[in-house]
Amino acid sequence: MNDMIKQDFQAVQDFIMQAELAAKEGELVSFEALDAVVKTLCGKLETLPKEELAQYEVAFNRMVARLNGLQEMLDEKRTELEGQVKAGARHGTAARAYVAQTVFTKRDD
Repeated sequence: MNDMIKQDFQAVQDFIMQAELAAKEGELVSFEALDAVVKTLCGKLETLPKEELAQYEVAFNRMVARLNGLQEMLDEKRTELEGQVKAGARHGTAARAYVAQTVFTKRDD
């Protein structure tokens, strides 16, 4: 396997691992660096003869599977965070209604 291509595959794997950890911690993940590495990697793979390209198929499929897994994880995290935001908004509305009721009840006494 070409050392430069191997480094690009490793860079993608490293990014995915860091992004998974960041997502689990609720941190934002920027894909700008990944985009550049994947474009470079694909550009290098496109220039290879078919015979040589075949040796990268397993690594490429593994990379795609990991990226799909990362996407699923980020989608789940987004859904979870959206639910928390909605729940927080409902709690805020309930709290304001309670405060308003309490204030008006005390004034009526």
